[in-house]
Amino acid sequence: MLSEFKTNAKILVQGATGREGQRAIEFMKNYGTNVVAGVTPGKGGQEVLGVPIFNSIKEALGKVGPVDAVSTYVPPPACLSAIKEVIESEIPFIHLITDGVPYQDLASMVKLCRDNNVQFLGPGSLGVLTIGQGRVGFLGGTDPKKDYQAGEVSIISRSGGMTNEVAHYLNQYGIGLRTMIHLGSDKISGANVGEAINALSQDKQTKIIVVFEEIVNNDLSDLAEFFSKQKLNKPVIISLTGISRNIMPEGVSFGHVDALLKGDSNLLNKNIGRIKSAGVVTVDSYEDFVPAIKNLSTY
Repeated sequence: MLSEFKTNAKILVQGATGREGQRAIEFMKNYGTNVVAGVTPGKGGQEVLGVPIFNSIKEALGKVGPVDAVSTYVPPPACLSAIKEVIESEIPFIHLITDGVPYQDLASMVKLCRDNNVQFLGPGSLGVLTIGQGRVGFLGGTDPKKDYQAGEVSIISRSGGMTNEVAHYLNQYGIGLRTMIHLGSDKISGANVGEAINALSQDKQTKIIVVFEEIVNNDLSDLAEFFSKQKLNKPVIISLTGISRNIMPEGVSFGHVDALLKGDSNLLNKNIGRIKSAGVVTVDSYEDFVPAIKNLSTY
């Protein structure tokens, strides 16, 4: 599901009768996504935009059959029980838009998903969009059909806004898109950058992967370790936003970014070196994605 949101994938929405759940159903259906059921305890028997609502996932599956993914829109305190219900129902993919989930609950969710081989996108994720095929969540905005051109470049980011921004920027220069993935920006997350790259590496229609990575939120150690062990089968370009502090004269502070990175410059440079030595193209800004893509012999 991370590599390709397949046409006719069957989606169930948790928290379907809430404001965000109803909006998500509208966005997904308008893009052709096959939303087959919604779940809100105590609201069974209702409908949202023609989608039947059930009191539980078990009840929903009894009526609509197996589903491919769940998109979840419930308050933070209810997320752990909601995720447990999905796992118990043996559904292989979970998208969670909610942010502000208690860290202890979030750690439990991530472990449960990994232990049960369930892909977990989130928390705080706008979702996945495969151009011309479908989406889970809000990623891509109101009208992706109008806003995005299909192509062979896929995007990964922890920032929802920057996922959309990079997509628009690439399209402005005639570079078409395959799949967009917003991982969510929480310190503890389900899918990470390496897992998303692995998934896209298996997608035959993705020819180039671009990643918008903010180093002030990540020390890059995990990513460097991933690339040191992973043999890439297609080009990866990463914008390492935040390394501009290195151009400042010695002794000149770069505000809160400098404070966050203070004392870690050796580790940062070492990890960047490991990433580059694995054959990854690194750029300082997402605006450098276009020339980097056009310099690749595969494009």
